[in-house]
Amino acid sequence: MQPYTSTFLKEQAQRTTPTRQFFYQHIKWSEAPICIDIGCGTGAITPELSSEDPAVTAIGLDIDPILLSKAVRMHSQHSALHFLLADATYLPLRQSVVSFCLSHFTMMWIIDRIQALKEIRYVLRPKGVFASIEPDYTERIEISEGQTEPLPDATYPIIEALQKLGADPYTGSQLPSELEKLGFHNIRSGILSWQFDADVMKAEITDEADLLEELGIHWVAPKFIYTPIWWIIATSERV
Repeated sequence: MQPYTSTFLKEQAQRTTPTRQFFYQHIKWSEAPICIDIGCGTGAITPELSSEDPAVTAIGLDIDPILLSKAVRMHSQHSALHFLLADATYLPLRQSVVSFCLSHFTMMWIIDRIQALKEIRYVLRPKGVFASIEPDYTERIEISEGQTEPLPDATYPIIEALQKLGADPYTGSQLPSELEKLGFHNIRSGILSWQFDADVMKAEITDEADLLEELGIHWVAPKFIYTPIWWIIATSERV
């Protein structure tokens, strides 16, 4: 389940554009005929994968038929762009056919993430690249009006809400070690320091407030939020 509105998802995609451009620098597009976007939603990012080289075919995959139907309608003019209804734990692709796999705030929503990563490694070509951007709420900071510093060792309501929805709010920091155990190589990772106030991030704060209210969780919207966002990139074989 993806509880956030399309407005927020669009803002989120815009904020991570520099990181995705960093990912794309590691792709040999002339040798990458097929690239996939796991959990593509309405396809806000998927067209980027086919815009780097006209010979590249980009495939967006999502488990939500409503979001996927919107993606098909919105991007029908792109001949090199395709969308498939698929579960990430059982990808409908042959072995070693994908050169690049992108996951943008998706792995946190997959209950059996290890199986999904196994599937991704299965469909990646030798030296194929997997790249992901995922949050980690381990060091989440909220400062409310009137506060000068966050509460020590606070567990914030959004963490409880995400767990109730089946998401793993600690995915970002866990992914590198999971990839290593599954045999991925050249694993690199880092943190995007997202910090914002209520005026700058209205869409996210509104979405979180609506989500928490729907789940019956009390929350006072803060004036400041910091959420560590991890980027991770790895290859299927050692480069």
